[in-house]
Amino acid sequence: MKKTQMLPLAAIISGLLVGCGGGGGGGGGGAPATPKYTWQMLSLNSIERSAVASGCSIIGQDESDVNGTKVIAAYEATANYNILFHDENGVITATNQSDSDGRFVIDSGDVPDGGYVSLEEIDGSIQGTQDVYMFTVSKELLSDMTLNVRQHSSTYSCYQGEQSQKVNVDANAAVKVDQVANNTSYYQSSYIDNSTNGKTIASGITVNSDIPASNNVLVTLFESYDGIEARDLSHYVVMDASYVYDSSQGSGSKSGAPTDENIVKQTFTANGLTLSNTSKIDVEIDSEIHTWQPIYESGQDYGVIDGSSVIDKWSFDIEASTDVATGSWNAKIYDSVDSTGTTVALPTLSALTATITSTGCTGYCLSADGYEVSEYQIQRTHLRSSNGNNRNFYQTIFAAPNKDQMLMSSTDEVLNIDNNNDRLEVSLAQLDMESEAQVKQFFAHNINPQVLISSAIPNYNDVNGLLSMASDDKLRRIEIMGSEVQFYQQGVN
Repeated sequence: MKKTQMLPLAAIISGLLVGCGGGGGGGGGGAPATPKYTWQMLSLNSIERSAVASGCSIIGQDESDVNGTKVIAAYEATANYNILFHDENGVITATNQSDSDGRFVIDSGDVPDGGYVSLEEIDGSIQGTQDVYMFTVSKELLSDMTLNVRQHSSTYSCYQGEQSQKVNVDANAAVKVDQVANNTSYYQSSYIDNSTNGKTIASGITVNSDIPASNNVLVTLFESYDGIEARDLSHYVVMDASYVYDSSQGSGSKSGAPTDENIVKQTFTANGLTLSNTSKIDVEIDSEIHTWQPIYESGQDYGVIDGSSVIDKWSFDIEASTDVATGSWNAKIYDSVDSTGTTVALPTLSALTATITSTGCTGYCLSADGYEVSEYQIQRTHLRSSNGNNRNFYQTIFAAPNKDQMLMSSTDEVLNIDNNNDRLEVSLAQLDMESEAQVKQFFAHNINPQVLISSAIPNYNDVNGLLSMASDDKLRRIEIMGSEVQFYQQGVN
């Protein structure tokens, strides 16, 4: 299949979150103005939805709240962090503070060529006993961003923005469809945001929606079902919200009419990958994302409509790991759903070796192997180390792929590297550098707001980074549909 054209890192990415301002600057005569980028710093806090003022931003639901009434709200963070400029060796060249609204405008002309910009969060007041959390972007990747800091203060003002809404799923929400084939074994329903349910008969098919529903429902029919896996897609139907009924009050007055028109069967091939049970085909219907069918392994047949339909876009959404022979890297892959078959071509990978060294570095740098830098466009380097008093010293760096990536200096603390115990992760992206959505998605890949408000940080989760509203993620995923994008990550210790 056609591969994505790989472009040089020098392409400048504009705008990494809606509502943050614009990259670039104006000016009259004389030398051209250097691009400027705004970083907005926010802190997150779990709070009752009813206590969030009108217009104040809600990032999402607090899934740890057993009552289901708390949300993750955003606030303008104004203290306990610095914005640092570094040279190509990670040495600090300038220390800056945000304004009273938690914003800082980066003039790229003030950043050394080949240098970096960091958000450095300092947790503590006594040097040597402070935790340090750093998020760093190379000069070539600078853009407008909204970033989080871990510490929250009750004095912070709320951040004005979108309020993420929760679908109040009604256990009695259901649809029914006409029985069009005797060999149908499973009817899968998909509501918005890939929320799936289903039933083995054509009536009372459970839907994860509210009542009355607000969005379309996609139902796909499968000829094979063993109680866990649904295979051999044969028909589909898209029904508007009015088809959803309350099953406790009867059987509903409207029935969907499944069709197999223009459905063709093709094969998904991804040799060298072991797929997780979350892999699937996504479809866009009226600007919402639904699940078309699950994908279980390489060599599986899938159904796709070869012709016009109410479905606007298609994408494979694959979570997997590479084989042991290629290093068991975690993989996230988006790919086109072709009517002639889809084949995923894997890059050259082997077991990751990674340590931090001072050999050949001004300070500390990565020493890694297990991948070919020429096959990727962006690299994430993530270190969880400590200072001399065993306080946290975490860094995440986004830059061009580099097996010898420099680490950044802190204003107050010094790394105490322990390669036997320090956690070190390398993430790699194959993407189109001219696609803002693809680059954004890589920056956001290791950010989970639920983790950001908790004390435990699982592997492959950043502690500071790009914050996105639910609508931002959805728009990015829709824009990516039809493109080939691959993320890989592996870690040591």
